[in-house]
Amino acid sequence: MSPLPLFLALECSTRNCSVALFEENRLLDCLEESPEFFVHSDRLHSLIEELFTQTRRAFAELSAVGVGIGPGSYTGLRIGLSSAKGLCYALEIPLIGISSLEVLFHTQKRLESPLAGHPYTSYHPMLDARRMEVYTAEFDAIGRRISPDRPMILTEEVPQNSGLCFGDGSNKAFELLQAKGHSVVDGPLPSARAMGVPIFERWKAAEFEALDSAHPVYLKEFKAGKPSETA
Repeated sequence: MSPLPLFLALECSTRNCSVALFEENRLLDCLEESPEFFVHSDRLHSLIEELFTQTRRAFAELSAVGVGIGPGSYTGLRIGLSSAKGLCYALEIPLIGISSLEVLFHTQKRLESPLAGHPYTSYHPMLDARRMEVYTAEFDAIGRRISPDRPMILTEEVPQNSGLCFGDGSNKAFELLQAKGHSVVDGPLPSARAMGVPIFERWKAAEFEALDSAHPVYLKEFKAGKPSETA
């Protein structure tokens, strides 16, 4: 019998520098740091090495690398994707890209008690995009996508279907969102520990990124005022 596929997951779209290792969709271990300032350039590769040391697995065992491809921090996304592509090139294995908003959805679902069932019918992950801007999408309770990733200015628009708004951008318009019938949670941040299911599903479906053309999803076509070009 062949060994189970082994996947490395990287999530760098926010200040949470997060790495995890999965056997199929079973989490083996996760290491992450989320200080006030970004540490991705200094800590990502060290965390990856520590992860393999702690799990006593080898890079040569990897079947694929999954990475959060955005939207989110320009700098964090570039570092995460560059690291993932480097490993895939060196090991000659596939690259799997996952929306960071989808990762955030699965991160939130991990925090919900299984005994609660599906407390919300609509989930709106929100990543901070500076000022009153967020990146958001809509998912149903089992993770089926209802809307694409898109930018939103919360002073001009809120999600239509009432549900749960969460992530580091959800608290920007707390009262407005609640007035529109939404529940609001300030946090969490996307975590690699929640990437096992989407990575494994894409692996089975052979939904891989082209290494020579894979790029972060910045949603840069959205411009409100003159936001900073760095993040």
